[in-house]
Order: sequence, then structure tokens, then C-alpha cells
Amino acid sequence: MSWGDVVSAACWGIVVVVWIVGAIDTARKAPKVEAKPRPSAIPIALFIAVVLVLTRVHWEALSFDSTGLAVIGAVVLVASTVFTIWSRVVLGSMWSVNALARVGHELRTSGPYSVTRHPIYTGLIGMVLGTALVSGHGEWILILILVVVGLVGKAVREERVMVSTFPQDYAAYRRRVPGLVPRPRRHHRRDEQQ
Repeated sequence: MSWGDVVSAACWGIVVVVWIVGAIDTARKAPKVEAKPRPSAIPIALFIAVVLVLTRVHWEALSFDSTGLAVIGAVVLVASTVFTIWSRVVLGSMWSVNALARVGHELRTSGPYSVTRHPIYTGLIGMVLGTALVSGHGEWILILILVVVGLVGKAVREERVMVSTFPQDYAAYRRRVPGLVPRPRRHHRRDEQQ
């Protein structure tokens, strides 16, 4: 097992443990859901597509062996793991698998939610990118594309829920904070005071 495999396994393992503990805690403490969302078939379809494509395509042409890229990937992976966990912890009991609003839902706009509106997705995309660079395996390119497509779709659904739940507050938040890709900070005192 290479050092890159160890870093990848550790990062993904920590995130899985945090998610399981967080899901159990959320199930116990979260406020009731105002309206049940319609389940999405996208995750199942993505999983089937990944399995079919990964088993049928030869990825050697897209694979690479670069220590420099592996080191960059490890830095991206570890930083994205920390960002993802921080985002999940800050979201707390407002977290859910599906886009929904809870009774007394609280809009999170501080911490990682002041960097992007969907920091968990930003972190997960960074983790997949980092894993792709660490591993050097070509199939991670497809996995990255599918993860980005899936999470962008999920972010769109969440945006609709947040706009309907917090019409004015979320509109102002959208103007201040980017969706998935962080951008350099600009301080606008007037926007913050409104």
C-alpha cells in the first residue's frame, strides 16, 4: 500500500465515520421536517453508470505516475477533508440527505458557509479531485465528473428549498457568497449591514 493510498483511505474513512455519527445525532436531535422531499433516483443512476463504465473502459491512457501531482493531490485531499468535516459540524442538526426545510430551520451563513453556499459539496469535490491526483488512476476522472454533476444537481434542488424557506435572507446570501467555487474575499460593509 502506497503512502497515497494510506492518505486517501484515512481521509475518506474519517469522513465516513463523521457522517455516520452525525446522521445518528441528527436523527435524534433534528427538528421535524416541514415537508417530505421526493426522493431522487440520481444517486442510484450515478452509481450504476460508474460501475458500468469503470468495468468496460481501459483507463491506462488517462493514468499518470507523478510524485509532484500526488503531493499536490494529498494537500488538496487533506484540506478538503478538513473543510468537509468543518462544514458538516457547523450544519449540525440542519443536515439531511435530501433537500428539505425543517421546522424552525436555521440558515447557516457563517464559518464554511461564508466561503461557499454548499461547502460540504465543495469539500467532497475537492476530496475526489485530491484522490484522483494522489492515485493517478484515470478512472477517477470519470468519478470526478459524475460527482460534480451529481452535487451540482443536488445544490440546485437545495437552492430552491432555501429560496422558498428564506426568500429575502437567502437572496442576500446568494449575492454575497458563491455557490460551489470559493472566490477571493471582498468586504462590502453596506451589504453586510442590510
